[in-house]
Parts: sequence; C-alpha cells; structure tokens
Amino acid sequence: MSLIDRLRTRIDALAAGALGASGDDRLSFKAEIPAGVFGSILKLDVTVDTEAHGDGERVRLRAHVQTNFASVLRPMLAAPPPPPKPRRRGKQKGASASRALAPAASFVGQLARRGVRRAFANPIVQRLAEPLMKHDINSWIEISASTASLDRGAHDLIPKSDKLESMGIRPARHDGPHVESWSGATAQGSAQVSTLQIDKKSLPKNLQKRLGDQPFNLAAMIINTIEEK
Repeated sequence: MSLIDRLRTRIDALAAGALGASGDDRLSFKAEIPAGVFGSILKLDVTVDTEAHGDGERVRLRAHVQTNFASVLRPMLAAPPPPPKPRRRGKQKGASASRALAPAASFVGQLARRGVRRAFANPIVQRLAEPLMKHDINSWIEISASTASLDRGAHDLIPKSDKLESMGIRPARHDGPHVESWSGATAQGSAQVSTLQIDKKSLPKNLQKRLGDQPFNLAAMIINTIEEK
C-alpha cells in the first residue's frame, strides 16, 4: 500500500471515528534524486502522525521538499559525465547487508544522473529550466486535521512559531475556508508563507454526514524559500 493510500485510510478512519485514543501511529517516507559527489538534486521527507487530540483524534502531515537546482544540478550538468563503473557480479563472502546494497544504490544513482542529463540535452527543457537553475528551493508543508472540540476552531491547529510572529506573520481566526499569504525578501532571496483554515461547514455535504456530530477542523501552513546562488 502506498503512502498516499495509507494516509487516505487514516483520514477516512478519522472521519469514521475508528481511531482509538491509544492508537497513536507514525508513517514516514524519504526519497532523493542523487547526483553523486555533487549531492542530491531533490530530497523529500514526509511524516504522518495519528494521535489522540483532546476529545477527538488528529492526523498531522509534515513534509519537506528540498530542490537544489543551483547548488547541485547546475554544477553536475556543467561537469563531464563520469565513466560508468563496472558492476560486480556475485556476492563477497561475509559481506554485510549494507555493503551488499551499496553497489545497487550506486547503480540507481548512475541511472538517475543519466536520465537527468538526457532530459537536459533537449533544448526545450534547457530553455524552460533556465530560470530555475539559479535557485535552490525549499518547501515546508504542515497539514493538521482534527475531530477534537477546539475553542478557536481550525485556528488552534495552525503551527505556532515565535520567529514567524516576530516577522509580523499572525494568521487571523476566521470561520469557513480562509486563506492568507505573506511574502518578502530575505538575505539569500525570497520567502512566502501561506495558511489555510477549513471548518466542518466548509466540507461537502456527504463528508459532513459521515462525520455526524463530530467536530472537524483542518489547517495548513506552507513555507517556501527561494535562495539565489
């Protein structure tokens, strides 16, 4: 079962009240596109927590997407491609499992780098990607959904940060679907912060019916930073 399918199962269970108070659980997923000695072109780190929350339950998703176009992809494409390493046949006696997997991981990395180089050999891809090649982009995403009784609704689910408050980013409490966004320059480039608040009344009628008398609130925060290199 994929991570998305498992997440959907947990959200469905949250709506149906099928998660027990002692059923705290965590799912995590990490992936990356390696670029050899240059680092990783892209890194993805996702965590989904299911936990008791007051008189209800909460599902919280946190994700970090790091895209290194300027610091990794650009120098990788500028460097000559390394010669392919010969694949070893057979397994050395007494080799550990981690050492046995190392050649396979290296081979996958070679395939990824070849695929990226082949794609960027296309002039159209080069032209479309050119504006991005000067930047590294980081995105942090946090989404929380809860069936607990909350005094301030979805506003209580918005992540709190003293650093954001010091920058004047203070999401307002609002009934119904509400989106806010802030953006500005940073020392390295620019940043944008966006928040979303949704309450039960904003949901489709069929989902409201499934929730029954349970409260429901959802909040999301997305932080994007763009660094010029």
